[in-house]
Amino acid sequence: MARDDGSLFIATLDQMPHLADLSDWIACDPEMAGRASAVRRNFFAALAGSARGVTAYLGDVPRLWHIVTATPQTLPYVISGDRGGLPDWGPWARAIALVHSSAPTPTELELAA
Repeated sequence: MARDDGSLFIATLDQMPHLADLSDWIACDPEMAGRASAVRRNFFAALAGSARGVTAYLGDVPRLWHIVTATPQTLPYVISGDRGGLPDWGPWARAIALVHSSAPTPTELELAA
């Protein structure tokens, strides 16, 4: 089950179909779709500025696409436009990408341990 430990949203592979369904539902509303697009742009722009960049996570982009709009930090904004809980994009994007990476480096695994 997906959980929020107070600082980071963690989704499991069995939840991905539900997150994809959520993305499809969001896409049906033009305002929510626009805000979801803004979240994804900010996420991937922040990730592109990281040391590993987006290319290190290319295999994970389809999953990250759905995950980043479903987090407790972003979903309230996507649904209602409330910007109050939006994250600091740089550190947050790196953390989300690392936690959901299918191929973290050995150094990243040591840092996460």
